Order: sequence, then structure tokens, then C-alpha cells
Amino acid sequence: MNACHVIFVVAISAIMILGANANRKYCYCDLRWSTTQLRAGQSTNGLWFLEDLPNPSYHHWLVVGCQAVHRNCPTDCLDEAHDWMGGSRFTNTAGQLACESVRRNAPPGSPIYVYATYDSVCGDRTWQYVAPLCCWKITLPGYGNTFVYNHRCENSSPPRY
Repeated sequence: MNACHVIFVVAISAIMILGANANRKYCYCDLRWSTTQLRAGQSTNGLWFLEDLPNPSYHHWLVVGCQAVHRNCPTDCLDEAHDWMGGSRFTNTAGQLACESVRRNAPPGSPIYVYATYDSVCGDRTWQYVAPLCCWKITLPGYGNTFVYNHRCENSSPPRY
């Protein structure tokens, strides 16, 4: 291979690497919560933040269009939410972490509503309802308040300590 071929290969490689990075779009995902259930079309902007989730990225060596981002972002963010939760409902570990973060008494009749929210450089911030979260506020003498996860909102009364 002569010097001209080497320079050509290096130049093409550099263009492809720079092009791959330049044509990347992200989907920004998080979990938010509310004490009231949202209806279609309502905004999540005023909701409390629960967890920042990994942000999926979409790339192609030519161009990534917003159509691909809009098509994939909702499913990818919901998958990230389920990964953090340990499934489509909270596991005991994730539920306990969520209750400690939220710090609210939320019995089965008045759960916390958890939403996966997402937007992208293409705009269109939107959300999906993920799961209810029920927590018990327990006061322990000498320790103050602690919040305990009520798995799947199944227990109608708080645990006794």
C-alpha cells in the first residue's frame, strides 16, 4: 500500500467516525411521581422527580431522523424504567428505594402514581403511566419517621414494629 492509499483510508475512517458521532440523537428518560393520576394530554412538568434513567441514543453513519427517535423513544424509556424497577411492577428493593425518595404516606386507597417521562432533541415531551407505589410512614420512637414499601399495595394496614 503506498502513501496515497494510507492517507485515503485514514481520511475516510476519520469522516465515518466523525459522521457517526455527529448523527446521534438522544432520548432523555426519567421517572416522576404524583399523588394525582394524570389524564391524556396533561403535562408532567410539575411532577416530582424520582429517578434519572439511562438515556438511549440512536445513531446511524448517515442521518438519524426524528421519526426513528419518536418511534423508539417511548418503548426504550419504558424498558429503562422496568429495568430500574426490577420488572413491570416494583420489586421490594426498588419499591423501598422509591418510598425512601418520595417520603410520603401512600396507603392502597391513595397510591403514588409513577410515570416514565421522556423527550428528545426532536421535542415532544410525553409520558406513560408505569405503576402505583404504596408506602407506609412509620414513626419509630427515638429514630423519627421511616417509609416502608407496601409491596404491590397489597397490605391494608401498616406493619407493626
